[in-house]
Amino acid sequence: NNKKMEETHNNGAQNQVEAQTTFTILTHNLWGHYLTLKFSPSREHRIQEFIKNVARHNYDVILLQEIFVLNVFGVRVGQPLVNNLILELGNLGYVHYVDGEPPGYFGQNAGLMVFSKHFISRKEEKRWYRYDDPGTGKGFIHTIINIHGRDVNFYNLHLDAHHAFLRENQAKELAQMLPSKESNHIVAAGDYNVDTNDTAEYNNIVNILGLSDIQPNPGQAPTHHKGTIDHVMISPTLKLISQEVVKFVDAEGAPVSDHLGISA
Repeated sequence: NNKKMEETHNNGAQNQVEAQTTFTILTHNLWGHYLTLKFSPSREHRIQEFIKNVARHNYDVILLQEIFVLNVFGVRVGQPLVNNLILELGNLGYVHYVDGEPPGYFGQNAGLMVFSKHFISRKEEKRWYRYDDPGTGKGFIHTIINIHGRDVNFYNLHLDAHHAFLRENQAKELAQMLPSKESNHIVAAGDYNVDTNDTAEYNNIVNILGLSDIQPNPGQAPTHHKGTIDHVMISPTLKLISQEVVKFVDAEGAPVSDHLGISA
């Protein structure tokens, strides 16, 4: 594992904006749901181990899903964990970040966060118009990050976990928000909840967004027990140099999440 991490760090899986501009990203669902039957265990320990793994790499931008904060009648469960994540990643150089909007009177927020070593010039969070995840405000965060003088649009997203027709509607919502793919640099990454082996639905989502999945044969690289449901999709203005499905583990070899991450 250490050798693999070192190789990833040294070689750098990078996206190329233009010939002289490269950047690295990581997207990762960290399994922090409070309102599921399978309550996510050892949350604090796993996130601390995630931070240790990040410290071995040199990503420019990190997109996280399921860093939920749960509001229970004014008490924000999980907020100290989020605050510590901001502090610890800030110490690693990720001083620019976008925290998700606070949850309502009762329930979870979208659980999305963005961390960057580069200036974030724009940020906005949108909730999906329709979703089937009671008590949870899923959606996406859009940021524009200036990387070495180039603006890159990042969309950190989490699609519905239960229904294909809702995922299709959410993809259409996102597609309407995307700027021109021919003249803008776009990365749309996160938990799509669509396995590439579900060919019809997967191809439909890709076609709706008009972006390219960075994994050449993603069905062979599962990111979850449900299959390859996490994706990084990019505009034609970006050139992929390399990518990897990454498994972050603690000292005993236990994974930091029920998802694997994707670096590029």
